[in-house]
Amino acid sequence: MLMRTQDADTSVSLEACEFWLSLAEHQICREVLMPHIGHLIPVLIGGMKYSEIDIILLKVFAVINIFVSESHNVVNS
Repeated sequence: MLMRTQDADTSVSLEACEFWLSLAEHQICREVLMPHIGHLIPVLIGGMKYSEIDIILLKVFAVINIFVSESHNVVNS
């Protein structure tokens, strides 16, 4: 299944990613996957695709987080 996550056919790789997501929703599966997480995470992250809108939103959220963090630091100083 890990190999299917990297499949060139996007429908196959998407189905494989959905499989991993469904497993992660169950406690017993999370416990079983933990020893393999070091192999799984890089593959899943490597297969992530973002639209232009996603990238813009991620940048906006990053700026907001920085602003909120800096504001929080000023208030607590």
